[in-house]
Amino acid sequence: MIHKRYRRNGTPDLRRWIFECDCCHRRHTIGNINGWLIPDHPRPGMRIYCPPCVQSIAALIITYAVPNA
Repeated sequence: MIHKRYRRNGTPDLRRWIFECDCCHRRHTIGNINGWLIPDHPRPGMRIYCPPCVQSIAALIITYAVPNA
């Protein structure tokens, strides 16, 4: 989830936007989101994930795809 902040004139204040992982609810500002999975064109209902959650989800998917690996 992206918590957006705006200036008084209505323009976005990107430095104050907070990015929250939809899995673990970890929060970071735009300067600290390296490695986060954020869609290029967010739509309502699309999720964003921090790097540890992305790795956990990927490991789970691989486990289901290759059960005897």
